[in-house]
Amino acid sequence: MKLIFATILITGMVYLATQILTAQTYTGTTVYLAGDSTMASQLPSRRPMTGWGEPFSSMLCNNARVINRAENGRSTKSFLTDGLWTNLISELSTGDIVMIQFGHNDQKLNNPRVYASAFEDYRENLQRFITDVRSRDATPILLTSIVRRAFDSEGNLQRTLGDYPAATRNVAFEMQAILIDVNAILYELVQSKGPVASKNWYLHLKPDSHHNYKEGIKDNTHLSAEGALEVGILVAAELKKIRPNLVCL
Repeated sequence: MKLIFATILITGMVYLATQILTAQTYTGTTVYLAGDSTMASQLPSRRPMTGWGEPFSSMLCNNARVINRAENGRSTKSFLTDGLWTNLISELSTGDIVMIQFGHNDQKLNNPRVYASAFEDYRENLQRFITDVRSRDATPILLTSIVRRAFDSEGNLQRTLGDYPAATRNVAFEMQAILIDVNAILYELVQSKGPVASKNWYLHLKPDSHHNYKEGIKDNTHLSAEGALEVGILVAAELKKIRPNLVCL
């Protein structure tokens, strides 16, 4: 028993040391992702829900890597109060990139844990994110939120995120930060696919078609694997315009 325990302990220590050494010796560009469930890596129990950060990770060249710090249910407010932002900032090295995308949870007025008013708290939080990243000689990139699949009876895609995309654009302009306007680009793509075909990009499942959602699901916010791939390609293509040496599509 003592031998088994010692072996486990030594193995764990070696693994931890390897992880620390890897973090300290990596010489390429690290692209950090900070956001919510639409970006985050998902647990097996949530599949086939997929965050776009997952396929995006495989689109960078060998001189770059992705560390996805996005988490389900987070807003700019809770990302700060939960300590996730402090942890991310502490890991940054000169030349790294932080891609920041929030808004879906910030707009939840009835949830004080995550709510952040678009042109006040949300705006101030984004400004802090930019300032903090720059203080570490890294590059912040703001992204507007992905669109929800919300069509009216005439087949027109509705804008359901209120002032949050505009607030993100404003902060990027005011602070001369790089902006990837995912919301605007994806809006046109989803609108062009229409109400029927666009279901494939979101989490729409019939009853008994997947063991994680036995009763089926009609989720017009979260992405399927196909939708996450499309958004990942979209973001990678925009990043390639900014840093062509990092993206290998």
